[in-house]
Amino acid sequence: MQATRSVAIAGAVVGVALALWLWSRDAGPGPAEPAPAPAEGQASGETPRAVDGLQTGEIAIASGETIEIDSKSLEAGTPVVVRLDLGVPSATGEPRPVHLLGPNGIVRRGVAALGEGRASARYEIDPAWLEPGRYVIEVETTEPSHFPLRRYALEVR
Repeated sequence: MQATRSVAIAGAVVGVALALWLWSRDAGPGPAEPAPAPAEGQASGETPRAVDGLQTGEIAIASGETIEIDSKSLEAGTPVVVRLDLGVPSATGEPRPVHLLGPNGIVRRGVAALGEGRASARYEIDPAWLEPGRYVIEVETTEPSHFPLRRYALEVR
């Protein structure tokens, strides 16, 4: 009984997340300021900011932000590494559960290792799984909230 209820709740959460994602896609972009040109060696759409433990080749992304990457820049066998800014440091040092929602409705589950200070999480994505489209990365946080979840968008062009 408990397992059935857990599966039903998980399904509802994924359904709501997917519906919100589709709704935000249909809403279209609002007026925005032009993005600054990326610095040399920086992924397209990446905003330069101080994120704890950011390493060369990692893409920093804040909750609610969309990062664009060129599918031609993906190399087989080299994971796409995103450094997810948690906004609030994690209360524990445990890796954070992650769900990667693909444009075709497929969900990948994984974990993201916490960076120094536990204010960010490092998540690796197999480039073989990425095709052009919009992806939503969800991280379960330890924030004292009724819905402790952060979302990040990744656009593969």
